[in-house]
Amino acid sequence: MYIFYDLETSELSKDFAQVFQIAMLFADDDMNLLSSIDLKSKRQPWIVPSPGAMLITGFTPEDIKKEKDTYLEMMEKVDKWIRAQHWPVTFVGYNSHKFDEHVLRQSMHQTLHDPFVTTARKNWGEEPNARADVLNMVKAAYLFAPGSLKLDMKTPKGNPSMTLGNVARQNGVELNEEDAHDALADIKATIGIAKVIQKSAPDVWEQMMKLTTKDSADKFLKENKIFAYAQCPYGQYHSVIGTSVTNTKGNPNEAVIFDLNFDPADYMDKSVEELAELLKTYGDDRNAQPLQTVSKNQQPILMKMNMADPVRPDGLSDFMMKKRQKMIADNPAFAEKLSEAAALAKSGFVKGNEIEQKIFDFPPSFARKDLNLWLSEYHQADNEKRAELIADFPKQFKEAIDQDPSIKRHMQFAERMLYEQAPELMEEKRRQAFGEAIQKRIMNPDPDAPYMTVPKARAELAEIEQLRADGDPKWAHVSETQIRSLKLFYTALEKGADPEKKFSAHNDNGPNARKNLKNAFGPKK
Repeated sequence: MYIFYDLETSELSKDFAQVFQIAMLFADDDMNLLSSIDLKSKRQPWIVPSPGAMLITGFTPEDIKKEKDTYLEMMEKVDKWIRAQHWPVTFVGYNSHKFDEHVLRQSMHQTLHDPFVTTARKNWGEEPNARADVLNMVKAAYLFAPGSLKLDMKTPKGNPSMTLGNVARQNGVELNEEDAHDALADIKATIGIAKVIQKSAPDVWEQMMKLTTKDSADKFLKENKIFAYAQCPYGQYHSVIGTSVTNTKGNPNEAVIFDLNFDPADYMDKSVEELAELLKTYGDDRNAQPLQTVSKNQQPILMKMNMADPVRPDGLSDFMMKKRQKMIADNPAFAEKLSEAAALAKSGFVKGNEIEQKIFDFPPSFARKDLNLWLSEYHQADNEKRAELIADFPKQFKEAIDQDPSIKRHMQFAERMLYEQAPELMEEKRRQAFGEAIQKRIMNPDPDAPYMTVPKARAELAEIEQLRADGDPKWAHVSETQIRSLKLFYTALEKGADPEKKFSAHNDNGPNARKNLKNAFGPKK
């Protein structure tokens, strides 16, 4: 069973984008459609839409103002619909592993639903949900079943264009320019491409569908000592005949692969630091060294050797492959160094401080049951009860907050949504402070702010205007009226000129209910 889905968002940031439209289609194993949803939401007060996103999707400032559902209301419907389908289910998108999956996860996270629903189980002990990406399958078909797809359209660099629209139109799948970037139309095109691959490259389809969970990819790597692994960033493919050596230390979801076209003897004596430097390389330089990391939970392109001929290097004999694989397998000290090197190569990553970026900060084990009960009660409550739950949170979870302050984000997300849905339930000073915090956030002058701001949006719009004037075909469809409308929109945001809600007198829960709450928009800039 499948859930095909697509999102249209406010910007390209995976952590901070708001979903303006989400469409999902539930299908049986033969991809016959059984049920669907197509939902939209109004803009959250702290969200500044990117002009590029608005001009590409066709959403206007008026569109995101007039929608009936708030973000919470939309995501409540999404969560309820997903859970009403038959599980386990495979979630399928187009480029979903790189974008849609992350944004859907954040949408669940920020509305206090299970952010990991795409890999969840209906009940303990049952099979988990899985995830597939049709773009990965297009890449796999291009490499391992040459000619199974028509990919004559090229990028400016001469590589096959693998955008949804170009792949669809070249392979007889309907998706016209007017419908492109509508979530429901994009889903139907994704299903059409999936059916083409299933028919024209059945072996590739079958193998890729065996790699839709972390455990299934892990099983493949354990059962196949030598295999083909491929990447295809931006249509420029790179493939290896490799062997899985180890996992990244502290991360069982990531395997370290050695390319057997290289002689491992040249690398056995390298230090952990030297191996880490190899793993840090990118672009063409990365392909000129033997080490690759593979995310097991993102449907990696892994093929058995009986399907590897299209990518097998000339001169790499069976004897040489087996000899080099055995040399690696017989040297556990090398595997240990590679495990440490892979972790060291990523040690420079700095996690952000915004509450959206705390998604992988899991609560202390002793507090999880109570937190789940609090979240369940929140979703069943009316807004007045939600205000009480927010006020009680610091006291109820004091021990957990003392151990891990990031658990407060659940309270902070809840207060954001209360401000959006029922601000009259907030004490007046707290409500005013929220409005000021929102204005500071959207007008943040820092060009490196991780979310879209009015200054960043204006700079992006100016760049689009220049590209349009220079004849860039990407922006040929944009009119002067659209650009002027966006300029007025950003000016209105700067002046705080969104239509203000009319607040009733705040209730008596006021000061005491709000006094312990912190800024729900993370650290001050």
